[in-house]
Amino acid sequence: MSRRDRKFNSEALKKEINVGAMIDQYLRKNKIAKSAIARVMKRDPSTLASFLKRPSIQVAVLWEFSNAVYYNFFADLAAKIPAHWPPHTNTSADKDTEIAALKAEIEKLKTEKELLLAVLKK
Repeated sequence: MSRRDRKFNSEALKKEINVGAMIDQYLRKNKIAKSAIARVMKRDPSTLASFLKRPSIQVAVLWEFSNAVYYNFFADLAAKIPAHWPPHTNTSADKDTEIAALKAEIEKLKTEKELLLAVLKK
């Protein structure tokens, strides 16, 4: 299946993952007053209420909620990602780090070799 053939169904996703409801459920379960969260987030209570009614919110707002209640909502979202989706790894940065370490080791070994050769010549 080509990338163009895949259709993204945002309505189905909204039914499956409702971020506002997820946060609201956490607040209710842990008996956290929405007014207290609004004060911590320095938001108007009506703004907070509107966030909780939305199926999706901006990452920065989710970050604010996470910080306000000391809970990782991102982990809850990550848990909903299908297991067969591979994680993204930054192999380029990993390879660059490994190359730099190997170059440093080569230089160290060259120095040791020169020292051993000098000792053997005496």
